[in-house]
Amino acid sequence: MTNGTKVKHCQEGYEGLIDGLTEICQGPKRNPDGKSQYRIRVQNQEKRKLACEEDLIFQRKPPIGNKRYYVYVVELEGVPDGTGRDVYIGMSQHTPEKRFENHKKGHLAHYLVKKYGKELVPELFEKYNPLTLKEARKMENVTLRQELRTMGYNVYGGD
Repeated sequence: MTNGTKVKHCQEGYEGLIDGLTEICQGPKRNPDGKSQYRIRVQNQEKRKLACEEDLIFQRKPPIGNKRYYVYVVELEGVPDGTGRDVYIGMSQHTPEKRFENHKKGHLAHYLVKKYGKELVPELFEKYNPLTLKEARKMENVTLRQELRTMGYNVYGGD
């Protein structure tokens, strides 16, 4: 699973987002590779939790029918004349994780994300995905933009 995927722990009941793999494991359980566990970022908790794949329920909705587009939000850091609450919004046929990776590699990248993109902010967009093309365009250019501005973010991208 990719970073930013929403998961729920079967036994402990907490929900969070995958935030990478680690070979620093807790307990005897490991992922299928036998040496790693997922790091889980749980909202309002400073420390990440560790869990193996078999203890997690993956909650990202798969694309259905023509709902194969995604909106995403990237936190920007160090933007000249920025506010400190700068984000970039976009839409893609790729998952948000893959699109962010492409931005950082310079593939069809917006210069702000390539240079100042810190990380995806799944809690600001994942509830909307997946979308149809028409829904994604409206979400990116109107709905999500207005919502983020209301929350005090300086929004780049879209349009």
